[in-house]
Amino acid sequence: MSMTLAAKGYENGSPVYLWSYGNYVYEIEAMKETKETTIFNNASYEEAVRALEDVVDNGEITFIM
Repeated sequence: MSMTLAAKGYENGSPVYLWSYGNYVYEIEAMKETKETTIFNNASYEEAVRALEDVVDNGEITFIM
């Protein structure tokens, strides 16, 4: 399964990434003192982006795709 960076934002200065695995599978990866991940199975791109907006500061996201 290939992994593609879809979007990026920051939470308290730490990067937060939205990864796409294809087939409606997304992962939010927060690079804090420890790596935190949240997996979304059967999620649309819009649902994954909304979840990322809830995590990052001020909802500011850079879209990669």
